[in-house]
Amino acid sequence: MLVLGKGTKQRLLPLHPIVLPIFQDYQETLLEQQKHYSEPNFYNRKNKPLNPRGLHKIFMEILERAGLPAHRFSLHHLRHTFATLLLQENKDKVDLRT
Repeated sequence: MLVLGKGTKQRLLPLHPIVLPIFQDYQETLLEQQKHYSEPNFYNRKNKPLNPRGLHKIFMEILERAGLPAHRFSLHHLRHTFATLLLQENKDKVDLRT
């Protein structure tokens, strides 16, 4: 999935095949004007764009429900762990800049 990142930089977001139908179902719940490419992809319960603070809160709640110590993890940590695992599994095939 192609998304716009910080500074309107285009990024390719790798999604597991299990996630695709869930995301498509979610998109069907959005209003037509929310589906425009310039609009955010995710909204909170108040139908406002999901911001980094809201995402952090969701992440902490998931860690808590999983019984993991929330104080030991962050979204930034998750991002770097993902990149490290990509490099370990695909040394010659992964371009981290992409």
